[in-house]
Amino acid sequence: MVDRALEVLEERRADLVAVGRGLIADPLWPRKLQEGRFEDIVMCQKCAMGICSWEFPSAVLNGPLNLTIRRLNLTLAAGVAVMEDGRILLAKREDFEVWCIPGGMVEDGESVAGAAVREIAEETGLTVELTGLVGVYSKLSVLGDVHSVIFRGARKAGELTTQAGETLEFGYFGVDDLPADTLYGQRQRILDALDGNKGIAVKQELSIPLDVADSRRELYKLRDQSRKSRRDFYMDLMAEHGPELNQREVG
Repeated sequence: MVDRALEVLEERRADLVAVGRGLIADPLWPRKLQEGRFEDIVMCQKCAMGICSWEFPSAVLNGPLNLTIRRLNLTLAAGVAVMEDGRILLAKREDFEVWCIPGGMVEDGESVAGAAVREIAEETGLTVELTGLVGVYSKLSVLGDVHSVIFRGARKAGELTTQAGETLEFGYFGVDDLPADTLYGQRQRILDALDGNKGIAVKQELSIPLDVADSRRELYKLRDQSRKSRRDFYMDLMAEHGPELNQREVG
């Protein structure tokens, strides 16, 4: 059977050759399907399917499928709302000169909590202890979906230190003196941390159309070509495409 399958593929008489439980149950499955004898197909007693999955009947009946292949751009990130006397630590980003909760991407072979502690150490110079979970935030965007897990934490050791190319400065803020220029999607997370919310899930939508930028690199290029400050470029762009859209799904 293997030799026959290789022969068919080499002669380009088929794009796909497979043996599933359905074929084992009924070796005449392809012929019966082509002849429209659906009632005569012997189903697999284990899964009650005539073949291993949906694409095989479709391939026999309809021929090659014209599928659109799209790269899945999905990021898992972690951050820590470091609290001190009821105030939250924020970092001013270098790329757009706006404020955010320190954090970054989870790396391969790393737990989400471990990534949060590592990112805080790298971005701020602080060693922190995680004290709870603020929430999970799913930011949906044409630039790629980012799912961020935000922990609540306390400072254990270290001194705040800016990182070249990453952060410009740090500050502790309360509800009454939050900066207006925060990274899109961050304001809700900051308020949730300050309000003491725990274990919530929030869906956030960001609608930057494809004709503006389809990648972070393209966005940086547009930023550098503008005659505006980095902060003004970012704030104007966000204002143009609407306010934050936050939908609490859990909690």
